[in-house]
Amino acid sequence: MNAAIFAEWLRRQGRHVVRTPSSYWYDVSRRVYQAFPYFWQIAPSEAELSHLLFKEGAIALSTRHPQGRLRERSAIMWSAKDRMTSARCRAPRART
Repeated sequence: MNAAIFAEWLRRQGRHVVRTPSSYWYDVSRRVYQAFPYFWQIAPSEAELSHLLFKEGAIALSTRHPQGRLRERSAIMWSAKDRMTSARCRAPRART
C-alpha cells in the first residue's frame, strides 16, 4: 500500500489528512498530528512545521527523525509551545 492510498483510507475513516513537502500527516486526536508513512524518516522544514502549527491548528506534531540529528531517540515531537519562539525539536519525554 502506498502513502496516497493510506491517506485516502484515513480520510474515509474520518481523519483529517494533510500533505506537506516531506510527508503526510493525520490527526491522531484533536489537533495532534502524526506523520506517515511511519517508516519514512523525515526532516520537515520550519515553514512546513509552521504551516501545520498555525494553519492546521495543531498543538503537537510527532514523527520519526533521520538518524544523526538526534542521538538518543529516533522520534521527535514539536509542540504548540514551540511556536512562540521557533519550531524546535523535543525528545518525546522531555520536561520543560
